Amino acid sequence: MFNVKSKVNLYAEVIEKKGVKYLKAKDVKVELKPERAEFNFENLFNGDAQLGDAMNKVLNDNWETVYQDVKEPIEDSTATIVRDYANKFLTKVPYDELF
Repeated sequence: MFNVKSKVNLYAEVIEKKGVKYLKAKDVKVELKPERAEFNFENLFNGDAQLGDAMNKVLNDNWETVYQDVKEPIEDSTATIVRDYANKFLTKVPYDELF
C-alpha cells in the first residue's frame, strides 16, 4: 500500500498496579485508506510465470476492488499490533506522567 491515510481510535481504561495508575488499551479501531495498493503473488498456478504475471496484472489493475475484500482483516491485524505496542508503553509509564 502506498500513501496510506490512517485513522486510529484507541480506547483505554485506567488500571492500578502497586498503587500507581496506568492506562491499558482495551480496544483499537484502525481505518486505512491507501492511495494505491500493489499485489505481487509468486508461484501461482504451479509456478507458471505467464499465468502468475497475468493474475498479478488483473489484481493490480483492479486493486481498489481487491482491497475492499482484504481491508477488514488488514485493519483488524493492524489494530491488534497497535494495541499490543500501545500497552507495552502505557503499562510502563504512569498515567500522571502522561497527563
